[in-house]
Amino acid sequence: MPFGMFLDALRERFPLPPSSGGLLALDDLHWADEASIDLLASLLRRPPAGRLVL
Repeated sequence: MPFGMFLDALRERFPLPPSSGGLLALDDLHWADEASIDLLASLLRRPPAGRLVL
């Protein structure tokens, strides 16, 4: 599933007000698989609108 579709499904399942932010905590990133690195790269290239802490 492309990351954008995953985010859309997440937003649909857990709607949040536009003013809320997000937090992504990363641990042991040196063990990350290719899909996880792609997810992080996608977030860094095109951050979502609103507040996000990586």
